[in-house]
Amino acid sequence: MIGHYLLTLTPDQEDRVLTKRFEPRFEEVRDKWGLSNLDRYRLSCGCLMLTITQDKNAFGPSIGGDAAHGSVGCLYESLCGRFGPRRVNTAIRTRILSNRARRALSSVHVHEEELQTV
Repeated sequence: MIGHYLLTLTPDQEDRVLTKRFEPRFEEVRDKWGLSNLDRYRLSCGCLMLTITQDKNAFGPSIGGDAAHGSVGCLYESLCGRFGPRRVNTAIRTRILSNRARRALSSVHVHEEELQTV
């Protein structure tokens, strides 16, 4: 589901995810993976949705279920709790790079078809 949401990001939003640090926000996830305490975290980086939207109150669009548990932000937190933030963040960044490559190659493919018809 996060992959579908990543397809809707603007280039500026993608750049923020690729270049800025972000970590889970929920304390139980942070404690499980030995991340710094919440006060230090707030000063050092934002969560995924804060990084994307730059909005302090955003937790992302609902992707199913109720808004509190079906948002992109909650799904991100859940995945971080299960697989660890480093692994989840790497998968998100890899997906963004893959999306960019797919867009770049699709425009090349269109140009090749135009050349063949001339």
